[in-house]
Amino acid sequence: MIELMIVIVLAAILLALAMPSFNGILQRYRVNAAANKIANALQFARIEAIRTRNNITVAQAGTLVECDTDGTVADWHCGVDVKNAAATLKTIPASSLYALNVTGGNLIFTPLGYTTTCATCNDLSADSFIYVWPAALGPTPPTAPNAVINTVCATRAGKIKVIPTRIAAVTDCNN
Repeated sequence: MIELMIVIVLAAILLALAMPSFNGILQRYRVNAAANKIANALQFARIEAIRTRNNITVAQAGTLVECDTDGTVADWHCGVDVKNAAATLKTIPASSLYALNVTGGNLIFTPLGYTTTCATCNDLSADSFIYVWPAALGPTPPTAPNAVINTVCATRAGKIKVIPTRIAAVTDCNN
């Protein structure tokens, strides 16, 4: 019985030592998975815009049913919608973004596959960045070099890429 107690105590000590590193791995995995889901939604929107010859918008989910929101419109952690003028085509639910912060601006794919932020103009000069990071790191995207954050960038030409760090210049997206 004493030997069993010693083994249990040693296993608990080893588990307690391993937990912090496991939490970091789990955080990075969740951020990567969410960023890839968003990148896939952007790619779907681009293909759909070209296929249907209509503008397709990617934005914060319109119905915040699954989400306890603080009312800020720039925060996408409540879900992401891909929609045309008539209907929502695809949704990334809030449950896929649980305990993560996601922020970015609405993005519109034109029938030629280009990106814009303005549905009624011909301004194709906007490159867009969507940041995904753990909610535990605060409400603004972290800038520390070793922070757990991914950037989903969409260039004006429609190129979509996930970068495992925070970037702010489109030249970093093109590399």
